[in-house]
Amino acid sequence: MRKGSKQGKRIDGQAVRMTDRRFLDVADEFLKVKESMGLSEQTIKTYQWNIKYFIRFAGADVKCSQLTLEFLLEYLDDMRARGITNNVTLNTAIQNLSPIIHYARDRGYCPHRYLMPFIRGQVTDKKPYTKEELETILEPPDKRDFTHMRTWAILWTLASTGMRARELRELRIENVDFSNMLSVLCYVEKYAILSAL
Repeated sequence: MRKGSKQGKRIDGQAVRMTDRRFLDVADEFLKVKESMGLSEQTIKTYQWNIKYFIRFAGADVKCSQLTLEFLLEYLDDMRARGITNNVTLNTAIQNLSPIIHYARDRGYCPHRYLMPFIRGQVTDKKPYTKEELETILEPPDKRDFTHMRTWAILWTLASTGMRARELRELRIENVDFSNMLSVLCYVEKYAILSAL
């Protein structure tokens, strides 16, 4: 071998021999690593569900060496055949498999290198709500319990501020200027307190 040349795949500077393993075993290993890194329980559950759906298509004995780009495209076709046609759903399924496949590559279990498929669909304009529909949605609930009041307060916050759902989820009390009413999160807090009494 010539001076300065490298032989085979290397992980942390060490030569690694490719070993073909079952995808399911590698996925279990991946989840244990992520759990030890402190990933949230919901994130772990999301991975588990996506692994379950993929195994339903590929079979429990599918090997990492079979995870080619063509194989993933067949998985997408299978989902479409089962009536899953929403591009966001299809992309999410692949995006949740992607870290596991990258992990398999990095550990020397998967020999294939390719960009993960991403579906670009036709964007369609959503029909806006009518005035009557908005009045129905934003009408205060008859039932004055925490869940109904919280949902109503969330809807009003979204309608009044124009913020995105993710922005609302990440909004904290310290981010709200109550004196200038720059946000109506106070309604969420107010009704949460009232319903708890």
